[in-house]
Amino acid sequence: MVGLAYGEIKRVFVPPAQRGRGLARLLMQALEQDLIERGIGLARLETGIRQPAALALYASLGYQRCEPFGRYEAEATGVFMAKQLST
Repeated sequence: MVGLAYGEIKRVFVPPAQRGRGLARLLMQALEQDLIERGIGLARLETGIRQPAALALYASLGYQRCEPFGRYEAEATGVFMAKQLST
């Protein structure tokens, strides 16, 4: 997988009873570390405007809004984000 332009983080879900414990942040950090270990220096994701907690988490981790990527197309409810990773 070395040499890929980016890695897409597809889904991060923490059951409601487990929320508020920092688990989503830990999961994201582990996924980012996996990308780094694979030599992939860019993480991308797509979420929705109706996911304010997810948007806040991603922003706090350094993700910034970007243009659609891959086969995604811009739509009114989609939010695309990316983060440059240290490799």
